[in-house]
Amino acid sequence: MTTPTDELYINRQLTLTILSPSCCPLETFSTVREYVAGIRDAIIGHCNLHESGMILHDLMAEKITLSKPDKTGVSKGFLVDLDMASLRRNHDDWDYPRAMSGIKKYMALELLQAIDEKENTLKETYRHHLESFFYVLIVECMSFCRKLAPEHLSYWYSADTTVCLYA
Repeated sequence: MTTPTDELYINRQLTLTILSPSCCPLETFSTVREYVAGIRDAIIGHCNLHESGMILHDLMAEKITLSKPDKTGVSKGFLVDLDMASLRRNHDDWDYPRAMSGIKKYMALELLQAIDEKENTLKETYRHHLESFFYVLIVECMSFCRKLAPEHLSYWYSADTTVCLYA
């Protein structure tokens, strides 16, 4: 029987927080302003996590939620499901996962290219995550008021990394 090594595993701690259902999926937005503000708030939250020593690796639309509107009718965006987040060990040393994760349609092109070329030394940066936020924005804008995403986006949903990369 083999034992876990530093090369294959990262020790993680499971923490579960149960909240009352005060948030709803990003896709339930009622105005464009609410949608853009939700993404903006999620980017600010991502920045705050990064500054506090945590980095989220698998950003996708499903991890952004909107709060119920407050008394003034304003909703806020939140990041949820930080299961693949990594902690910073020191100023320059991040505890990166050994494999890239996430939904390909939201992944930065440089990360997709690294997966396609089986290059697993590429380190994710904040730029990759901002690019993922951009794709969240673009996919919803292109799918707005449609029951199905436009046909040309179907290539982004492919399990084949090469197809996603060159779509």
